Amino acid sequence: MCCIYSHPVPSLKINVVGDLFPYIICCLCQTCYTNPKHFWDQKEMVLFRLLGLSLFIFFCCASAAKQTVLAKEVCKKTSNYTFCVESLYADPRTPKANRQTLAYITFGLAYLNASKTQKLIAELLESQLLQFLKRCKNDYDKAVSKLEGAYNDLNSETYFELANDANEASGYAKDCEAAINGRRSSLTPRNRHLKGLCEICVVVAKLFTGK
Repeated sequence: MCCIYSHPVPSLKINVVGDLFPYIICCLCQTCYTNPKHFWDQKEMVLFRLLGLSLFIFFCCASAAKQTVLAKEVCKKTSNYTFCVESLYADPRTPKANRQTLAYITFGLAYLNASKTQKLIAELLESQLLQFLKRCKNDYDKAVSKLEGAYNDLNSETYFELANDANEASGYAKDCEAAINGRRSSLTPRNRHLKGLCEICVVVAKLFTGK
């Protein structure tokens, strides 16, 4: 078996290409095919240590790169890359998220937005009995219901309705904005955010169905 030598060694000149290759084979096979006494030579031990460190860094970096690609690839398929990246990376799970985790993140963000807006509308209705608020309340009740259904589908590993649920929730946000009809309202940015989050949800949903 390949061994770890703990003695400090002096600085040596090393022919990396010529000297390193035999020890790549040694490390991969976990057996030293060279002369054991020669293996313990200081020069070879330096190479062995460098090889171990290099392989560790390589595989860590390769793994990290692979992990960060999925969320960014999803965002490239949306109409607002910056909004997508800022939204997803607000969750610390995103850099290492696979498609399942990413789905929980995106639908969770959309649900959180919709449910908070639903509560805001209820508070506004206590002091402002405006017709557009009643319509928005109805819209957001439906949006929350759709996103809850999507979350339940994720839990049961049923993915085919995810995109439809997200599209319908987005449609309810559009309906609310249409009811506002140009008035200044704190609901307008929330409608815009929900539509943006639902767009991300649709892209993530297609990771499961390919449609």
